[in-house]
Amino acid sequence: MARTAYNKGWFGGILYVDLHDGGTHLPDGTKPGNRTARDSDSGGGSGDRAAHYALGALLRSLGAGPERVPARRAERAALYRDMLAHRARTGSRPLLVVVDGASDAGQVLPLVPPDGAARMLVAGRGPLPGVEGPCRLDLGPLPLEDAATLMTEIVTCADPSDPRTLTDPGALREAAELCGRLPLALAVAATALVDRPRTTVRKLADELGKAAARQRTRPAADAAADPGASGPGPSGPGASGPGASGPGPSEPG
Repeated sequence: MARTAYNKGWFGGILYVDLHDGGTHLPDGTKPGNRTARDSDSGGGSGDRAAHYALGALLRSLGAGPERVPARRAERAALYRDMLAHRARTGSRPLLVVVDGASDAGQVLPLVPPDGAARMLVAGRGPLPGVEGPCRLDLGPLPLEDAATLMTEIVTCADPSDPRTLTDPGALREAAELCGRLPLALAVAATALVDRPRTTVRKLADELGKAAARQRTRPAADAAADPGASGPGPSGPGASGPGASGPGPSEPG
């Protein structure tokens, strides 16, 4: 979606940030900068830390040198908004900020651009209470052909000369279906192909099919292995001791 909008000229560029690792990507897929020592001062919980790292990477993507990236999150957020606003005032086409892997509002809100300076697209695996926007979409599995296309794009992005997903479209669709046509699972499967250049798409589909079969049979196997048998409780002789007795008082005769 973001790539299509960029190719149509709707935006002057795309800033992609993955909140899983705080990394960003430019429209050509490159990562503009790594974390620096200053990224360690996030000053908050996990949501604050994710936003802190993401702001640092976004600032470097926008052209801020490492020496200009503040150490504190609030100062990073202020500089990020200032840089986006300045870019908008120059008449440039707006940027699209794509935030992926969001899990709570604390990660997202510091990344929201100022009004009119940029557009923002947030993707998460569940609802994000506290994050408001003009449009919210609940997305289900991709259509099968789109799922197969996504896998092909991931593989050929890593190596444009890689023909594997193109030479066996049937196995590719089978693999996509076994991934549930879910983008995250499709990306993991496609990345496995990238990491294993000698693995065919047919072999990948067979591996996914075997894994699915094991998953289906596991509940029955677990039930057979645990029939709920009970053994005798601990037993042993009852503890007993002699009754203590003492001589009664004696009286002189």
